Amino acid sequence: MPEKITQFQQTILDAPFRSKVFVSAPSGAGKTTASVQRLAKLNATLNHFPGSILVLTPQRTMAEAYCSLSQAKYQTHAVRIELATMNSLVRRLVELFWPLVADKVPFRNPYQTPSFLTAETSQYYFGKLVNPMLDRGCFASIRLTPNRLFSQLIDNLNKSAVVGFAHTQISKRLKSAWIGSESRLKVYDEAQLAINLFREYCHEHNLLDFSLQVEIFKKLLWPNQILRKYLSAQYPYLVYDNPEEDPPYVHDIIQDWLPELQGAIVLHDTNGGFQQFLGADPISARKLSNSCEQTIESDQTILNSAARTLIQKGLIRNGASIVRNELTTAMLNDTFELPSAQFRFMSEMLDGAVNWVKRLIDQGVEPAQIAILSPFLSSAIKLALTQRLSQYAIPTFAIATSSPLIHQPYTRAIVDMIALVVQPADGQAVKYDLCLAGMLLIDGMDLVRSALLWDRVSLESQNYLRLEIDEASQSRVSNVLRERFEKLLVWLKQQDKEVSLSVMLTRFFDDLLAQPGYTAASNHANASYLAQLIESYNKFSAALPRSETTTTSRYNAEFISALRSGLISAQYLDDPATSQSDSSVLIAPAITFLTRNRVVDYQVWLNLGSDGWYKRLEQPLTNPQILSRRWQPDKKWDADEESQFSETQISQITSGLMARCRRRIFLGFSQYGESGIEEQGLLLRRLQYLYRLAKIKETHG
Repeated sequence: MPEKITQFQQTILDAPFRSKVFVSAPSGAGKTTASVQRLAKLNATLNHFPGSILVLTPQRTMAEAYCSLSQAKYQTHAVRIELATMNSLVRRLVELFWPLVADKVPFRNPYQTPSFLTAETSQYYFGKLVNPMLDRGCFASIRLTPNRLFSQLIDNLNKSAVVGFAHTQISKRLKSAWIGSESRLKVYDEAQLAINLFREYCHEHNLLDFSLQVEIFKKLLWPNQILRKYLSAQYPYLVYDNPEEDPPYVHDIIQDWLPELQGAIVLHDTNGGFQQFLGADPISARKLSNSCEQTIESDQTILNSAARTLIQKGLIRNGASIVRNELTTAMLNDTFELPSAQFRFMSEMLDGAVNWVKRLIDQGVEPAQIAILSPFLSSAIKLALTQRLSQYAIPTFAIATSSPLIHQPYTRAIVDMIALVVQPADGQAVKYDLCLAGMLLIDGMDLVRSALLWDRVSLESQNYLRLEIDEASQSRVSNVLRERFEKLLVWLKQQDKEVSLSVMLTRFFDDLLAQPGYTAASNHANASYLAQLIESYNKFSAALPRSETTTTSRYNAEFISALRSGLISAQYLDDPATSQSDSSVLIAPAITFLTRNRVVDYQVWLNLGSDGWYKRLEQPLTNPQILSRRWQPDKKWDADEESQFSETQISQITSGLMARCRRRIFLGFSQYGESGIEEQGLLLRRLQYLYRLAKIKETHG
């Protein structure tokens, strides 16, 4: 938080509370800081306040600055502050007002309580419907793992709801813009068939996925006066931060709602819109100003200097010609730090980045003031960085979005152990996985000793999980480690597979994993991973159909199988990354960092030569730009559109990152990337050209 309030921030603080205010400025201008101070001032001065102030953000992680105000110890009888996303609000309101609309939804049993699907359970049901299609040869011309395929189908369905077109038109839209091989047209038709089957299945079994929740809310609930009066009484005042990261259906609702509110403030980032791949629409967000009584604008940011402004101009297409007579090497060095040597391989680049981070921490920089960012964060890069930093006792936490829950090693270890109870004879007990699990769960265990012990464990039904170890082997494993291992086996043998997995996991943690001698006792993040697993199971089992013949063991087995198939994880509020963010170096994809509204002193940009900094994700079943309101019917997605998208990405991402860095940025690049291919991406080439121009200016005056 800056020590001095800027004139722009003071204008926000002085804006009448009982009015509708639209604030528009670049990220880093201090909008959220001023908004938080405004709420704190109201909290201290108001004597009476009907209802609550609703703080609405596109994602819960974007509301971090408001969290202290919403906690109970800061609440008074005068002001109550509630944090929400529109998605969570829609979910809650659909559940609360379901009796008002039940007979208008084409469900087979409309008066039966519906099951709300998560991202994970939606994948599960898509799998039940699409796997037979895969067996028939559908989607043969594209290369995607099943769960990535399901995820893109879900994404298309969600886009139709949040943008506002019929889900039956998805294939038509994609086909009309395609200019490549005709085989893709067949894939689009197969995708449409799968989506139609899923929607019919939801109607048949009373399932509410995200797209149906949005459609029901928009078409049936929002026009209902009972709901509108309830909302007006519950939330007379609104703070809406980062609307540019929300899809247009949210803007439609807010635009309708603003006249009914006693007061509101909308905080818009002019250089935002990082989540357009999720349906975000910054142009639609800007139109909210039309429904506000006052507009406060600025083009300045607190952290951006004249040098950074020139660099941002220089990175756009033909931007170098604009800044060539002004940009100097000193300006570049004030913003960036180059590595001391040219790195040939990625491992050398990672070493250089880690050494830079260590040097900063040795100089007294707090780990939480450092962020290591990359266009994508693969498991290999995440592991390499965390291992290198842990050698210097530097705490880290990594955020990798849209990854399978089971890809977290500790989570995988728990699943492999519990599967020995839930699926004792399924033939999936891979010895290496068991050895790795033993090492991760038991304090002091290494992979060699874990392997030695598991080699002597019977997996036959008659002597299941019995350890038979000879004297020679005993001498190689300490009594302490063997006792911990045997205690683990005994606990597993005592479990009943008919017990709910959430209960079993809780007991596993309480009885064993949190006890001395096991790694969860000393690593509190492991408890968070277990909590995620339990939450995921509870939502998963709640969405499965109920019948008299269904047993708990079936839900348990279905969940384990779904995890092992690569079920892509939803986002969890109790992510261990959140709880460690105050004391650890952040490792994250660049866009994930940008959407967390976090500012740090130092950043590391890795893999500058990668085209991931600006290129659109390879998504053969979808295209966010085509499935948006701005796309013109029958317009083609060609090379010019792709190039324009890349230019927008470079400008948005680099300016957004620089606006969230108080001091310096380390530029990490190597000749060969993660895949061993030489990388000379657009961002790296432009940065190199800016350095050459600055050098020429110094040489020739």
